Amino acid sequence: MAASNTSAASISRVAPVGSLMFNPGPPVYFTDAFRRVLEDHMGFLRTHPSTQLIVVAAQDSDWAFENDLFGFLQNIGIPPQYHWVAMRMNNYTDPTEFGASASLLLLPPQNVIEQIRSAYMTSGVMTA
Repeated sequence: MAASNTSAASISRVAPVGSLMFNPGPPVYFTDAFRRVLEDHMGFLRTHPSTQLIVVAAQDSDWAFENDLFGFLQNIGIPPQYHWVAMRMNNYTDPTEFGASASLLLLPPQNVIEQIRSAYMTSGVMTA
């Protein structure tokens, strides 16, 4: 029984699993229906005055984040819910397309994406 008491004490010091989990953002960002809405806004987003154009350092695209656009975006502080739209704004269809040829990336204006989401959520045409 002494062993079980020691195990219980050790377990209580471990961080709860929930606190270690990665929060990808609101679930609506990962639905096909909302992504279709974002696709419909791609031209608008690409040319919006608040869209950022960032330079990708060669060392980031060459090896550290080769074939890992989402890892690169996470590394520069872009929240996960905006990764997919950033991928599409740069004409990628898969995050593994990111690599040595990437020198510039368009990043979506997060406030504009939130406005689109808000309109979508209140439109009454949402489908789960």
